[in-house]
Amino acid sequence: MKPIIYCTETQRGIDTFYLETISGRYFLFQQTYRPGVHAHFSKGVRLEDAYDFSKSKRNKAVIKTQCKLPAYIKYVESEYGIVVLRRTLRRAQRLQLAG
Repeated sequence: MKPIIYCTETQRGIDTFYLETISGRYFLFQQTYRPGVHAHFSKGVRLEDAYDFSKSKRNKAVIKTQCKLPAYIKYVESEYGIVVLRRTLRRAQRLQLAG
């Protein structure tokens, strides 16, 4: 299963973003509800597509949300000891070879 990022409206006016992987579902962050962002992420977006700015249809709110994702995903990786990003996988492999 490829990692998926999606959002749900948990409270009126608040979108909550999650990362879903094989190992489980992880909370990323909450932000103010924006119709374009909710429409883009509510059905789930593959991780590769979540970073692709060409899929944002020039919606500034979606682009700002896409810019937030890497930092929150890196935090979840370090906090829960999972590997989601390719860069993290390469780093882990390099450390295993060196040590």
